[in-house]
Amino acid sequence: MRKNGMNRASLLMALVVSAGLPQMASAQGIFDPAHTFTKVADIADVPVYVADPIDFAEVAALEAAEASENKPARFAIVNEVAITPATHGLWEEVADGKYWLWRMRITNENASSLNFGFLSYQLPEGARMLIYPSFGAPEYRAFTADDNADHGQLWTPVTRGNDAMIEVLVPAEVADQVILDLGAVNTGYRGFGGGDVLAGKSGSCNYDVVCPEGMGWENEIAAAGAYTVNGSFTCSGSMINNTGGLDYFLTADHCGVSTSNDQTMVVYWNYQNSTCRTPGSSASGGNGNGSLTQFNSGTIWRDDSSGSDYTIVEMEEAINPSYMVSKAGWDRSGAEATTAVGIHHPGVEEKRISFEFQSTTTTNYGSNSVNANGTHVRVIDWDQGTTEGGSSGSPLYDQNHRIIGQLHGGGAACGNNLSDWYGRVSVSWGAGLQQLLAPGNPGLMAMDTDGDFTPSGISITPASDFAASGPIGGPFVGNSVVYVVENTSETETYSYSVTEPAAWLSVTNGSGSLLPETSANVTVSLNGAANGLAAGAYASTITFANLTDGDGNTTRDASLDVGTVMYSGGGMPIVDNSTRTSTISVPDSFEVADVKICFSATHTYVGDLIFRVEHNGTTVTLADRPGYTGSGFGSSEDLNGDFEFSDDGTAPWENLGSFPSGVYLPVTPLSVFDGDDAQGDWTLSVIDNAGGDTGDVSAWSIKLVPADAPACTGDIADDFGNPGADGMVSFGDFLALLGLIGPCPGGTPGCTGDIADDFGNLGGDGMVSFGDFLALLGLIGPCP
Repeated sequence: MRKNGMNRASLLMALVVSAGLPQMASAQGIFDPAHTFTKVADIADVPVYVADPIDFAEVAALEAAEASENKPARFAIVNEVAITPATHGLWEEVADGKYWLWRMRITNENASSLNFGFLSYQLPEGARMLIYPSFGAPEYRAFTADDNADHGQLWTPVTRGNDAMIEVLVPAEVADQVILDLGAVNTGYRGFGGGDVLAGKSGSCNYDVVCPEGMGWENEIAAAGAYTVNGSFTCSGSMINNTGGLDYFLTADHCGVSTSNDQTMVVYWNYQNSTCRTPGSSASGGNGNGSLTQFNSGTIWRDDSSGSDYTIVEMEEAINPSYMVSKAGWDRSGAEATTAVGIHHPGVEEKRISFEFQSTTTTNYGSNSVNANGTHVRVIDWDQGTTEGGSSGSPLYDQNHRIIGQLHGGGAACGNNLSDWYGRVSVSWGAGLQQLLAPGNPGLMAMDTDGDFTPSGISITPASDFAASGPIGGPFVGNSVVYVVENTSETETYSYSVTEPAAWLSVTNGSGSLLPETSANVTVSLNGAANGLAAGAYASTITFANLTDGDGNTTRDASLDVGTVMYSGGGMPIVDNSTRTSTISVPDSFEVADVKICFSATHTYVGDLIFRVEHNGTTVTLADRPGYTGSGFGSSEDLNGDFEFSDDGTAPWENLGSFPSGVYLPVTPLSVFDGDDAQGDWTLSVIDNAGGDTGDVSAWSIKLVPADAPACTGDIADDFGNPGADGMVSFGDFLALLGLIGPCPGGTPGCTGDIADDFGNLGGDGMVSFGDFLALLGLIGPCP
């Protein structure tokens, strides 16, 4: 337990009013570093401890060994040190001698984050310690005397980057009372937004908890947390409700929390992305913007059992109410869930939510055989999202929003349909869980979630942005999106407004009033101005505003690619020693002038893979087992990003040692498709030539540039016989076309096949038809 002393709110106030100290930057105790408010030595002159570089070959071997022992996910390497203010760093007198400042820099050549374990920590009243990027600003609060603990240790959250400053500011009269013994410098190489150092970002198939799919689960989402142990391992877990109102946290036994290391546990609350990254997109598989400012350092081990793989700890210090953390409900009846939901932190990254739409089954760990007396709940396969390393210990909810188990393990990942197993709450109940959750009430079957954080305001679906493309003059694919503006409040009426600054966009039903729990459809579409745009990429932002109180204000990006037509397809798994295909059927007929192939993909061994695209009997090889020389294996590097293959690309994969998102040359030029008719099936094939590594293509698309259409010499009148020749496409021009219904009249000026050929419908059927009239509607106005 914490020692008695001034509470944090009182201490922060004392720090704010003390002479010579900086003003508090936020209500959560984030202060400015000393060099920003008083004259001190330059950062470059502060002594530096340089931690050993991370040997990634050793890391890979270590992770493989730990995985075979069912240990939790590792994210950092421990460097044992012995650093104190008496032996290291720089002391300086500041504020006319009223305070002393001690600083020490810690660096590492190739880490993505740093965290620190103080084996002895004690600060006197009025002192504070900041930890922050040496050339940046603190992300989390200061540590003070309020963090002094009976066990004498302090373990910190991660500081992102590979260069951190430890800074202690202390009143001069108590400077000799500072006790700091830094015993562990932990160098992170994955997770917490640092996956660029070693691939570790959560897969792109995952769903952010703020996505529309998470609506209705806000109270349970608020209970979930990620945590670190010993500064090197990580798991997930959840606060759990109990009759005593205590701050209990449920996780997995195999995550390794015990009485010997519970003080090293740092739990992060509300570490989640602020927006919904579209599942399957490169953004969803990349770094998010989750904040690490809300955390608890130090827990007290209370109980565990290996049979159902559970551990319960209690927060050493009460959770700050401003963090809005709930306590999740639970059900120990043993009944199967008709549908199930997992809330977790895959890949040591922002919080995600996963869905299973079939019933769970009861088995033993790792078994597919139903066993009514089994110790685990089996999720047969995830229908939306998945779990990954770092998800261990996370809760599984039934359809009634109650925890029925915590994640033990399984093979689930993006691109497969493998199972996960959760230790059953019903089994844990008799193993000791009952004495914690409901002491004196062994007959209690369930509790609901404690905490109501259901949002109010407006919500917008779908989460996707507006994206259209097409040839100059149109028509455009994706030219309209219907957004649903929903009032999520049970009591409030909201006025809303939807605006967009682009002249080529129009909004229908863009304002109104919504009664509680009602919605309105708002259509955003291209207008006639799009047809007059020159070739190029155009961008805008659609703003959805709650005019009543601003709650739920949001935006969607809008883009228009003129001169290119894009057709999108779905995803497919990449399966060992197999070929998988996905087909896009292009309905439009036009001559192709240029082709680009785009896809989002993940795979842990790119040298296994061949990517090809086929259309009308012609096949182009995009990439062919990079690094493969005819014997042995290809490149062992990972794929995780967005890739475009174009004849304008920089280099083929065969010449590269790493494969970040970007534009690449195909093995076979895509120009072999130039002059072909776009209409028909385009098929992407992925061939996996080895075992042991899987992945997925989450989505792919084709970008086609049509060959230039015959010039419009003035207007429809000029080309098709109306003597007006007024330079306008008008209703009179439509009347002039009535006489042309049927085969395209030979000798008609500019009529190269039919209206379609000349004016954008691109049917190519040699007929002037009603469909051609419809194609002309978008051309009303000056001749494009």
